[in-house]
Amino acid sequence: MIPKTLVELAIWGGFYVTNYAGKMNEYSEYGDVTNKTSYVFVPIKSEYTNMANVSVPNVSDSELNAAINLAYSTAGMEKNALDIPCGLPTGSYHSIHHDAYSYCQLWDIIYLTHPFYCTLENVNVD
Repeated sequence: MIPKTLVELAIWGGFYVTNYAGKMNEYSEYGDVTNKTSYVFVPIKSEYTNMANVSVPNVSDSELNAAINLAYSTAGMEKNALDIPCGLPTGSYHSIHHDAYSYCQLWDIIYLTHPFYCTLENVNVD
């Protein structure tokens, strides 16, 4: 008897998340600058998908957007660059230049597999 193998799959992503914000006066003096970078792993498709009859697992736009939001919150960073905190320069000045950016880059994909083995047909494997 040949064992029947069922494989379930979950897709996780490694994300590189960055927040930068700084305010500078006309004298090129900066206030408190925020510059944070973090690598985080979060589920893109967290549930296990039965691969017995699936050729290529699909990740929807909403699942990817949810993973990006989770990457930002897991890293403790802001998705909107305007929300990144930074302080004003000290002293007196007439103008302020505010420079800020935020990005989240998928840099790795991890597949978590869960194999089931069963020697009989029609047996529920939990």
